[in-house]
Amino acid sequence: MKIPFLKIIHGGLLSGMPSLIYNPYTKNPLNIPLTISEDSIYLNFKLTSQYSDYLDNYIKRYCDNLSIVPVCLFPDEEGTKYLSVNIYNCSSPAFLNGNKQTLRCELNTYVKDKKTGQYGTLILDYLSNDLSMDPINLFKLPPSARDGVVIYDIMHERPYHPHDPNQPTHPPKSNRQGDFHQLQKLYIDCRSRKDKIKLKLKLGIYKAKEIEVHTSKDLVKFSDYIYYKNGIYDKLYYDDTLVNAQLKSPCSESNKLPNYYSPTASIDNDINSFFFTYKDLFFEKIDSIFYFKNKINFVGSMWENINSQSQSE
Repeated sequence: MKIPFLKIIHGGLLSGMPSLIYNPYTKNPLNIPLTISEDSIYLNFKLTSQYSDYLDNYIKRYCDNLSIVPVCLFPDEEGTKYLSVNIYNCSSPAFLNGNKQTLRCELNTYVKDKKTGQYGTLILDYLSNDLSMDPINLFKLPPSARDGVVIYDIMHERPYHPHDPNQPTHPPKSNRQGDFHQLQKLYIDCRSRKDKIKLKLKLGIYKAKEIEVHTSKDLVKFSDYIYYKNGIYDKLYYDDTLVNAQLKSPCSESNKLPNYYSPTASIDNDINSFFFTYKDLFFEKIDSIFYFKNKINFVGSMWENINSQSQSE
């Protein structure tokens, strides 16, 4: 969408916003409070040079200034180019939907803006179960029933009891810890034919075997600016709910995350399974998973640089 037209739409929308979050006289950027609910999850995929080049070419269809750069997700990790799928429930009074929870599935990568030297996270594409607004589509509807679906669910099994004939899940003997054993089932199904996204994941998580993880401090600099493909960005402000967040990662029985399965195969609910394609890219495995145990609070300055964008764009 052309920048001059976006500026008109942006100004018109802001003039109707509550004065609590926008002052039309000072024309300061719109600052939106946003709460990410607990259990927001990241699925991380290392990019080969071929995949990275493919996505760079895709980004350049919208903006020449952004390019994918290596990032260290974890301490002592060598910098690697990643695609990260971030799935979360969020709420904000600015959504004007009664502050109800909205589910988003974002396909992100990490970029440098060659024009400004800034680093940031780039939203390649996203799906949501509610109406969304962005400077690429302006308004984006959720996938229709025929086009796709957006589901993220954590199902809690009741404690294991060895004498219950209706027990739905029988963990391995090494994991049976009396009647207090607890299993969670992670289920993700995010797909859209229109956007060429298909992600499915089923993963059993034994709470007693979860491990605590820490992300690299280098990653923080990529959280300040959230870019869209046309170079417009949101500026994020955050507190210790992100900086000192408690992160967990599942540790399966084999200490491995599930690899690709054939989508035509029959999948039992007790079997870990995974499938992910995006555009023309096919991902065979998940390199890492982590999720935030608690909620995260943000304030986002919406489309902060829109007035500095060239009229010729």
